[in-house]
Amino acid sequence: MKLSQSLAILLWVSFAAVALILLVFPPTWSQTMTLVGLGNIMIVGLTFGWFLADSRENEVTTSRLLKISVVFFAAIALPYYKSRYFGTRAALVFTGSVAVILIGIFSLVFAIDSLVHGGGAS
Repeated sequence: MKLSQSLAILLWVSFAAVALILLVFPPTWSQTMTLVGLGNIMIVGLTFGWFLADSRENEVTTSRLLKISVVFFAAIALPYYKSRYFGTRAALVFTGSVAVILIGIFSLVFAIDSLVHGGGAS
């Protein structure tokens, strides 16, 4: 398995884990802010690590501006990276698969919330 694939799996599992931890163990306000902050740092770090691993594995030289953009504007920079270096089809597949994964995670969180709290989002 490639490093970029491993980091992608770790990224999505971490994202789901943070969402489920916040749902199942409702923290206080200060604990929520700490967990969200740590979760964001972890997700940004894993996203940047995936980007670097993917570009190295595909022997793509990226600019410093694109690397900075991935950290601050990943939702725009990653589809741009895919379309610029791998074509429009690759960018659409990438964006579509990210959307499907996010919908799956949010559906899972909603279902667990319904089971734990007996209703919709609390």
